[in-house]
Formats: sequence, structure tokens, C-alpha cells
Amino acid sequence: MLKLYPSYADFKSIGDLRYKDLLQNKKCIDERFMRNSRGEVFWTKTIGNTLTPDAPFELAVWSFMKINVGRDKSNGLTMRELEVSSYIANGHTCKEIGRMLHISHRTVEAHRAKIMKKLGCRNTAELVSKIIQLED
Repeated sequence: MLKLYPSYADFKSIGDLRYKDLLQNKKCIDERFMRNSRGEVFWTKTIGNTLTPDAPFELAVWSFMKINVGRDKSNGLTMRELEVSSYIANGHTCKEIGRMLHISHRTVEAHRAKIMKKLGCRNTAELVSKIIQLED
């Protein structure tokens, strides 16, 4: 299960919270970051149901639903800018993104600059935060 979480700290803190929820309610629902098989981080709605209330994690059913970026919440980003923003949020450099999208890293830098301007960001940390908020 640890591989599904962005970090060990997330695994531990979310696990502790959900354990308490499952002890009390037998069910929990939340939204959180998860990691897919390619190692990319994404925002997901998670629902857990325990079948063993006295030991919630012993036998539980979990469902994960990826929450996609909606066009209405995109702040005017083009489809290409949305695509580039998802790579940025997953920690890829402009050169890496350029290779993956088969475009020049300078083109990626131009998209990144436009995204930062449209979202009103001054640095990468702020940019990543706002990109993630697009997915709410």
C-alpha cells in the first residue's frame, strides 16, 4: 500500500486518520493525493469500507476515483497548457516534458510562463499548488 502514497508521512498520517474513522463508522470518504503505477501523483476521491470493524484494515474494500481537471476550472488554460501543467505538478523538468511531448523544451518553458501568468504565480511551489487546486 505504501507505493500508492506520495510519501511515507502521507501514508502514516492518512492511515491513522482513516483507521479511527473506520473504527467508529465502518466507512470513510476523503480526497487525497495518491500515486499511480508510473509514479505520478494525482488527486483522488477515496472510499473505504471495512468488513472487520474490530480490526478495520484487516479486511477492507477501497475504491479510488481520479478527479480530473475540469475545463470550467482551468482559468482559461488551453488543452496543451493543462497537459503541461499535469507534468509540472508531477515534478518533471521542462526538458523532460519536452521529450515526453515531442516538443522543444523552450516551447514547454513558454507554456509554463503562460500558465504561471494565467494562474497568477510567482514561483514553482505556488504554481504546483494552484495546478493541484484546479483538480478540486
